[in-house]
Amino acid sequence: LPVAKEGKYDFRLVYEVQVKSTGELHGDYYTLVDATTGEVLYRQNQVASVINVTVQGTVTDNGYDSTSYTTALPYVLGDINGNFLYADSAGLITTTDNSTVSATFSLEGEYARVFRGATAGSPPSFTVNLLPGNDTVNFDNAAFAAEISVYYHVNRIHDYMKKLTPAGFTNLDYPMEARVDDISQSCNAEYIGSSLIFYTENDSC
Repeated sequence: LPVAKEGKYDFRLVYEVQVKSTGELHGDYYTLVDATTGEVLYRQNQVASVINVTVQGTVTDNGYDSTSYTTALPYVLGDINGNFLYADSAGLITTTDNSTVSATFSLEGEYARVFRGATAGSPPSFTVNLLPGNDTVNFDNAAFAAEISVYYHVNRIHDYMKKLTPAGFTNLDYPMEARVDDISQSCNAEYIGSSLIFYTENDSC
């Protein structure tokens, strides 16, 4: 095995050893051991641990007696250790890694991208560390309630309408822009062909 040392390589005679472990540290390590000193020079866990992360947020249904509840956010985009993955319809993203990984989640996905204000901006996002096993992350501290609710309901409408369209119909399958708290008007909302706009409240609504 070539071992880098002070700008050159030392070549070591090694034994190939397979080390298995069970329990919380479950692994199957391909290991190279120095044949002279017994020093472990290299090892790689050949068991890929699974990371299951569910993306959630608190949403509100419409109405005077509207209630808030925490629910999964479908199709959300996650950047997990440099891999861009979308959640499924239940808000679940599954990947493999043997260690803690950094992940960034954005309030955008396959069928919706949420912005705040009248122009520009970017979807709310946050970064967390994920551990192998089951993780749950929540948008509540990274986005306003209106942003999370609009994202959730746009996706609900998308899935409902897909059930009513013929098989193979894909005209609804794009990340529609949805803006909340647009101050250019108040007490209204509209669809302008490529995006949804929800204007701010005023004294009468």
